[in-house]
Amino acid sequence: MGRNSPYIWRDYADWEHSSTQELGTWLAALSIQDRESVQESVEALRQLAAGGELEEGCEDELGPCSVDPVIWALKWTFLDRHIRQYHAEPTDHPELLVSLHIHTKPRNTAAPGVWATVKAQQDLEMSQAKLRYLSGASSEWMK
Repeated sequence: MGRNSPYIWRDYADWEHSSTQELGTWLAALSIQDRESVQESVEALRQLAAGGELEEGCEDELGPCSVDPVIWALKWTFLDRHIRQYHAEPTDHPELLVSLHIHTKPRNTAAPGVWATVKAQQDLEMSQAKLRYLSGASSEWMK
């Protein structure tokens, strides 16, 4: 996130993907107040990212998760879930932040055996983001 002028978000996430669908199901089960709070927080962090106002050291909000290609994760924590949105800054379109994939993961990973399962699932989610990146790069980020 190394740019000073505003970025433009381009959504290239696969909203039919099972883990993205699970996010929608989780959101739908929340109270209206909690759902609005989640949506407002997600949008606020996305706006900070678009404004170039997040720094790599803000590990609670932003972190790199892939080097080849470079993919970043925006991070939120709500109730019993972490939300992760993976995005890229394509070099051929330096004005864009491209949303590649979004999902939830459980917060309580301390139980025996749970961490390994969550880590394996997280690796699959990051692989999905990489697949979306490769697909988007070849299509100029058009669905």
